[in-house]
Amino acid sequence: MTAVYILLGIAALFCLILFAPVTFNFYYRGQPRLTVRVWGIPLHLLPQKEKKQKKKMPEKREKEQEKKASSFLKSLSDSFREDGLGATLHWLGRLAGLLKTAAGRMLRAVTVRHLHLELSVPGEDAAATAVHYGQVCAVAYPALTLLYAGMRIKDHTVRIGPDFAGEGGAVLIAVRGHVAVWRLLGAGIGFLCGFLRMYIKDKQKERTDTDGRKQ
Repeated sequence: MTAVYILLGIAALFCLILFAPVTFNFYYRGQPRLTVRVWGIPLHLLPQKEKKQKKKMPEKREKEQEKKASSFLKSLSDSFREDGLGATLHWLGRLAGLLKTAAGRMLRAVTVRHLHLELSVPGEDAAATAVHYGQVCAVAYPALTLLYAGMRIKDHTVRIGPDFAGEGGAVLIAVRGHVAVWRLLGAGIGFLCGFLRMYIKDKQKERTDTDGRKQ
């Protein structure tokens, strides 16, 4: 009976984490401020408090880390020589595809209740201001279109205008929303499973090629 209670407790804890209400509030006007609430408990992530200066790493430990880094670079170099540049680039391309899929799923786990963006584009004179304003619009609006397509945004206000008054420009960003933890976890598990499948498939192919050469 005790084991049943333990399993029920673990399941309840897992559900509390998985379906925890997580909300966030981001505000930027000269300095970023980010507050995340988990079960109503506020966590102020930005601005971060000044941390005490870390102690200098012991020389022995520093040498060990340098040795690990050099061994990693050596193994990567050996992989390039053994597999060839084309095969390595193909592998990196597949990994990039997995990362892109995982990033898309993570974005869909975020729901923005309200997005407020105000951007005043400055310039040295009226002509320069107009040119800068056109350049900013050419970048900002396509980026916002991609953001709207990849993320749930219920309400948004975007105001981008030229600063002909010469006040130096200003940026105001305010974002409120919530995060579905179970979707984030699903995206992470999906990426891990895809990476393991890719790794196992490559190892099987490598083993098959090796056996074929021996025969």
